[in-house]
Amino acid sequence: MHAQIFLFTRRFFVQLSLAGLFLLPGFARAETQAVQLILFIQPACPWCDKLEKDLAEHPDFKRYLETTFVHQSVDIRSDAPLADFAEQSGRQVAKMHRVRITPTTILLYQGETIGRIPGYIEPKDYQSVIYQFMEEAGLGVKSGL
Repeated sequence: MHAQIFLFTRRFFVQLSLAGLFLLPGFARAETQAVQLILFIQPACPWCDKLEKDLAEHPDFKRYLETTFVHQSVDIRSDAPLADFAEQSGRQVAKMHRVRITPTTILLYQGETIGRIPGYIEPKDYQSVIYQFMEEAGLGVKSGL
């Protein structure tokens, strides 16, 4: 199960890269007006697996995520350098954002945190919270969802 989600996640990032999306401040590559969504995960985390699976099963919301955010999953236990995070490890990035539980979702805009979801919540609630963060930041929610 985890391998399937890992493959989905990797495909998702490859699609984002091919679409020409780049990562935000604090990352090696930056696009100044993009909103970044970081999903902090760890191996053998059933709630991380469930969240990734749930998001994959909602094509409209998946499309919203793909077109609205620069998305990155970060393993909080990894010591491997991440090119998209200026060669910091997943462990260092998690510490920088004070992530202690997984899954944790953080939204960043122009280097500032505009939203944080610690832990797992149901897909419908996850969508609502993401939309709320975007509206509160004055970034709105794209129509057609």
